[in-house]
Amino acid sequence: MNTIMNLLIKIYKKYGHLFQGRLFSAVILFYKYNRVNEKKGDTVKFILDHLSDMKVYGGTKRKSIEKLLAQAEFDNEGCTNFIYTWDIFKSAKIHNKIIGNCTIEYNKVLKYPLQDYYMESSSDFANDNNAVLDAIFKYLERLKIYVRESNIENKENIVKYIDRMKNKKAESLEEALQRILIVNQIQWQLGHILVGLGRLDYYLDSYQCEEAEAEQLFTEFFSLIHKYYVMKSNALMGDTGQIVILGGTLEDDTYFYGRYTKLIMRVIQKLGLPDPKVLLRTSEKMPSELWDDVVATMASNVGSPLISNDDQIIPSMIQFGYEKADACNYITSACWEPVAGESYEQNNILSLNYLDPFNYISDNEDLNTIQSMDILLSMYRKGLEKSIEKITKYLSTIKWEKDPLYSMFSKNARSVELDVSEGGAKYNNYGILTVGMANAVNSFANIKKFVFEEKRYTYKELDSYRKKNFQGAEELLKELNDSPKVFARDDMEIIAFVNKITEMTTEIISTYRNPFGGKLKFGLSSPHYIMDSVDYPASFDGRKNKAPFSVHISSGTGIAYTELFNFAAQLDCSEDRFNGNVVDFMVSPNFVSRNVKNFAILLKAAFKKGVCQMQANIVDSKTLIAAKKNPKEFPNLIVRVWGFNAYFNELPEEYKDYLIERAIQSELTFN
Repeated sequence: MNTIMNLLIKIYKKYGHLFQGRLFSAVILFYKYNRVNEKKGDTVKFILDHLSDMKVYGGTKRKSIEKLLAQAEFDNEGCTNFIYTWDIFKSAKIHNKIIGNCTIEYNKVLKYPLQDYYMESSSDFANDNNAVLDAIFKYLERLKIYVRESNIENKENIVKYIDRMKNKKAESLEEALQRILIVNQIQWQLGHILVGLGRLDYYLDSYQCEEAEAEQLFTEFFSLIHKYYVMKSNALMGDTGQIVILGGTLEDDTYFYGRYTKLIMRVIQKLGLPDPKVLLRTSEKMPSELWDDVVATMASNVGSPLISNDDQIIPSMIQFGYEKADACNYITSACWEPVAGESYEQNNILSLNYLDPFNYISDNEDLNTIQSMDILLSMYRKGLEKSIEKITKYLSTIKWEKDPLYSMFSKNARSVELDVSEGGAKYNNYGILTVGMANAVNSFANIKKFVFEEKRYTYKELDSYRKKNFQGAEELLKELNDSPKVFARDDMEIIAFVNKITEMTTEIISTYRNPFGGKLKFGLSSPHYIMDSVDYPASFDGRKNKAPFSVHISSGTGIAYTELFNFAAQLDCSEDRFNGNVVDFMVSPNFVSRNVKNFAILLKAAFKKGVCQMQANIVDSKTLIAAKKNPKEFPNLIVRVWGFNAYFNELPEEYKDYLIERAIQSELTFN
C-alpha cells in the first residue's frame, strides 16, 4: 500500500496540475478510507463517485484560501443543536511543511467578535489578514443560508450565533460551543492537522447552564468533534490531535477547576469514544475529589485522561524562558508536549534515538580501546553530538507553509505584522522527542556486566554479535535478555546515570538557535518506538533487529508501580527537558476495581513525589488476545497508543502484539 501511495504522490508532483489537484485528493482519501473499510471495492467506488467533487486550490496562500472558503460545501450529519461541517474533498495547496499540533486561543474567539481582527495597516501582512477575514465572513454567510434552509432542529439559534460572530461576543454556553465548532472546522478546512481544543473548562466557566442541559450540549459537541474521525487521523487511526485540557494552576498560584471540569470527564465516559482525548493538569492544590473522577474515567476504558503535573512542568517552562502567565496557561501539542500560551511552536518534529551513538561507536571508533565505562561514555557522547548535529541541521532548513489564519489569531504576529511561519509568534522554540532511552540504559548495564565486570567478552566481540543480530549466539542473547533490566529501578546510581545522559543532551543542544531565534527542548517520550525500530539494528539490551523500542518511561516484568513512579519522580525534567515525560503503564481492570481508593492514592502520591506526566492502559492481556482473534466481538475496545486513544481493532498488527506483550509483562508482576 505504501509503495502505491509513494508512486501516486510522485505522479501527482509531476502531473498533478493537469488534474487541478484531484489526483492528490483521491490518493489521500483512498489511503485513509482503505485503513478501516473492509469492503475495498466500496472504497474505490466512493472515490470514483466523488472524483468530480475533489479540488485542491493553488495560487498564493491568500487566493487559495479565498477560493476554498468560497466553494467548500456543507453537511449537517449528526447536527441537532449545532452545525459542524468540513468539505473533505476540497483543500488549499500545501507548498511547505504545514504548521500543525496547534490550538488557538479560543477564549479570545469567545470574548471578542471577529471584526476586531481587522487591521488598518497597508502592509502585506495586514492585506492577507483582512482578505482571509473577508473570506471567512463570506463563508459564514453561505453557512448561515445553508443552516436556515436545513432541517436542523436548533437552526434559528444557530443562524443567530453565526451572525453574532461578526460583531458580538458569545453570551451562552450553547453559543460558545457553536463558535468553537465553527472556528475548529475552518482550521481543518484550511488543511491544518492535529487541531487541539485547548482549556475548554477554563474558557467556558463563565457561561452558566443547568447541568442536564450542559451535559446534553457537551455530548453533541464531542460527538461532532469526533465526526470525520477517519479523515482527521494522521499517522494511525485515532491520531487526530484533538486534545481537551482540563484544570490547571493559574498565575496567582491557585488551582482552577470549574463548573464543567467533572462534567466533561463524565461526558467522555458516557460517549465511550476514543476521540477527542482529555488531559487533566494536576497540582498538589487540586481537590482530592478530582482524583476519584480521574480513576473513574480511566477505568471506563476510554483511554483518558492523560495526567500532567503543573508543579513540575510550569517551573521548568519558566526556567526555559516562558513568562509565568504563558507557562501557567500551557496546553499541549497533539499528545503531551507542553506549549505555552500565545504560541504556535512545533514540538514533535523529530525523534532523537539514544541507541544511535552505539552505532556511531561501532562504525567510527577503535573498539579495542574501550577498556572502561568512562572511555565508552566519552565515545557515546561523541556519537550523541553527531546525532543531534544531524537533527539541528535539518531543523534549520525547514520552511513552513504561510499561515494567515493562525497569524490572525496570534496577538504577537499581528503586533509585529509577521506571519507565524516566519517567526511572528511570541515564542518560536522547537521541540524534539526521544526514543530508546530504556534500551540504551539497559545496554550500558549489560556492557558493564559482561565486558567490564565479568570480562567474558571484549566490547568488540559483544558488538560483533550485536551487528549479526545475535545469529549463532542464542545463548548470549538469552543471557542479555535475562540480565536484570535496570531502567525504571528505584536505584540512585541508575537514576543518576539517566540524568547524566539527559544532561549531555542539554549541554549539546543548549547553544542551538533556529532561524527565528528559538531554542530546542526535548523529553523522554515519543510515538516512534515502533516506527523508528523498523529495520533498526539489534541492541546490547537483548533487543533483536526490528523489535520495538521501549515505550516512553515504562518498565518490564518485576518492577512494581511504586518503584516505577519513584524512579520517574527523580528524573531531571528541568531546563529544556520538559517536552513530554510520560510514565506509561499497563494495569488490569481487576486490579483497579479491587483497589479503587488505593489506586487514586497511588496516583496522587506519585505526582506529589515529582512524576511529570502519566497515562495508563486499563485492560488485561486476555481481553486483548481475544480481541485480536475475534475482532468483531470487541468492536469498541479502546486502548492508549502514544499519546492518543484508538480502537484496538484499527491498529496495525505490530501495535496489537506489543500491547499484548506489555499487558502480559504487567500481569506477571502484579497477579
